[in-house]
Amino acid sequence: KLLDIGFGQAYLEYLTSNNSEARNLKLYGIDISSKSVLRAKKRFPYWSFQVGNILRLGFMSNFFDCVTILEVMEHIQPHFTFAALKEVYRVLKKGGTAIFSVPLNENLEEMILRGCNPNAHVRLYTPEIVNMELKISGFMIKKIKLLYAFHRYYYLKTFITKLFDKMAKPNNVIVLAKKI
Repeated sequence: KLLDIGFGQAYLEYLTSNNSEARNLKLYGIDISSKSVLRAKKRFPYWSFQVGNILRLGFMSNFFDCVTILEVMEHIQPHFTFAALKEVYRVLKKGGTAIFSVPLNENLEEMILRGCNPNAHVRLYTPEIVNMELKISGFMIKKIKLLYAFHRYYYLKTFITKLFDKMAKPNNVIVLAKKI
């Protein structure tokens, strides 16, 4: 059983639906947008989607084998962060996997000062902050991967960037964590 929190355009579901075996997966999606939910229900009728909030997941404790929280945490006010992580932890089975991703180095403070915040992000993240918040919430970090926003020649550009260290900063972090 997989829960995709904040599925938005349902891109993960789209990628998963291309695999005929994955259609047998018990996939649940929750999003605050009723339009996203209606669109996902029409497109993927074999899975379950509902309007909801990460702070009050309407599922039993220890229900899911995997929870994805991709590009969601940066939309949550800092004073709700640990409540959200506690709720994710609650619905995840012991030994279950959680996959988090958040943007990095997006110049959020500068955008807010200019009155331009097109993504409606409310907080900054660093790999260290993500790591610390997940550990405090009881998760065991299995892997952290930093990503760069290169659309073409990704591996080559990433290699060169790492080689010269200062050319570009990673702009996304993905964390694989386990409920212990």
